[in-house]
Amino acid sequence: MVLAGPPQPSKDSIAVSSIKHIEQDMGDAKVRADINKRDEIYADDFATVDNEAGQWCLALTYHRLARPTAAEAALNKLRVAAGDRWACRGP
Repeated sequence: MVLAGPPQPSKDSIAVSSIKHIEQDMGDAKVRADINKRDEIYADDFATVDNEAGQWCLALTYHRLARPTAAEAALNKLRVAAGDRWACRGP
C-alpha cells in the first residue's frame, strides 16, 4: 500500500485568499440560514444527505468561525441523534 504524503500548502496567494473567502462566505451563509447564498456557492454540487450530516456540517462551521460553544452544542445534538456513529479520533 502506498500512502500519499501530507498535502502541501499552495504558494499561490491569490488562490489561497480566494478559497478562504469562499469558506467564510459558506460558513456565514450556513449560520444565517441564507439559502440563496448557499445555492449560489454550491450550485448543483450540494445535496443534504440527512439531518445528521447537516448537524455535523453545522458543528464544523461553528468551529471554523471560532464559536466553540455553538460548535459543542451542535455536536451534542448530533450525539443525541446518532450516538457514536459520527465519532472520530483527532491526530
